[in-house]
Amino acid sequence: MFCRECGEYLDSKDKFCPICGTEVLKTQSLNNETEKKHNITRYQRETYLSQKRIGMKWLKYLLFFEFITQAVISFGNAILTITGNLTIYDGIEMRTLTYDSFPNSLFILLFLSCVYLGQAVLSLYARKQIYDFRKTAYQTYVLYLSYYLFMSMSAVQVILNSVSLASARALYKNVVIFEIVYVIVLVGLNFIYFKKRSDLFVF
Repeated sequence: MFCRECGEYLDSKDKFCPICGTEVLKTQSLNNETEKKHNITRYQRETYLSQKRIGMKWLKYLLFFEFITQAVISFGNAILTITGNLTIYDGIEMRTLTYDSFPNSLFILLFLSCVYLGQAVLSLYARKQIYDFRKTAYQTYVLYLSYYLFMSMSAVQVILNSVSLASARALYKNVVIFEIVYVIVLVGLNFIYFKKRSDLFVF
């Protein structure tokens, strides 16, 4: 919970706020709508992120690197894909493969571009959900990971239908297996991570 006056994070055993000295009321709860209005502040978020009582390095990584980087990369891939300049294997461009393999290549390129754009938008949305300490932060993060897997598998499927080299096909099949395991592990680990910080994501 947080101090109703300054927004400082309070331990469940604290009787007074360590910053401003305000007494912690027994009935004080973040479920109280009035207290929510006091606590939804930038100061509160920054204060909590600075706490060392509960490790927040992973959360900072998500906020200030993962989501931003993924949004930039996905947006860049969307532009490169629709223009046909996305290199996918040994100097071969996506445009060349799709034109050689599909009669409706333009539709395939447009579809993949939309998938990449969707990932960029979802990355920024997930970041906002976590930054604002929303109750649905974990669910949104799972959606983000699921969409990431869908994006990867969509791109790989196009590549597998386009590339005839056995070595390339084997490589991308292994990529799919790795991505599936990667997402499953992250979903499980983050379930534990967010559950331990459930008192933070209450808005």
